[in-house]
Amino acid sequence: MMYRKRLRRKPDPLVLLTIFVLLGLSATISYQVLVLAPADRGEMAVQPSAPQGVGG
Repeated sequence: MMYRKRLRRKPDPLVLLTIFVLLGLSATISYQVLVLAPADRGEMAVQPSAPQGVGG
């Protein structure tokens, strides 16, 4: 009885490129959100006061 070797196919270069790009994109976005976002998130939600004397 002869055993057949399992042929191991090489991964598709397009799939590898897609995975690499997605990993890089997620790392970049994570860095921007965690490091570059302001620590006090309340500042972003403050509404400016209405300007005085508008409309004459």
